Amino acid sequence: MISNFTELSETEYSDRRFNILVDVEENGDAKELPYVDSQGIPTIGVGFDLTVGSVRDEVLKAFGFDVNSENEHEQEYLQQIETALSQRYEGDTQAEKNDLLQSALKRAVKS
Repeated sequence: MISNFTELSETEYSDRRFNILVDVEENGDAKELPYVDSQGIPTIGVGFDLTVGSVRDEVLKAFGFDVNSENEHEQEYLQQIETALSQRYEGDTQAEKNDLLQSALKRAVKS
């Protein structure tokens, strides 16, 4: 029976939970760039599915995008990113698929 408990702040708990996810899901290496996961889904970090609108929006907000902007040009820009993330990337290797995804996103960002 466990008799000693350590009280953690919310920040400490979140940090520990994140580190466990990184260790379990990503072999200790959180992905900072988007990648195509083993199911062919554009993903970032510790398995955040970028094809899911709410997840994609939170990730974009974390990178400084205003996903609620009413500016027409900003909305077109975000639509290009969404289009790049909704594609299926085919390649002979995982690295090739990741390169295709990242190239598509770079094109969207430069538009």
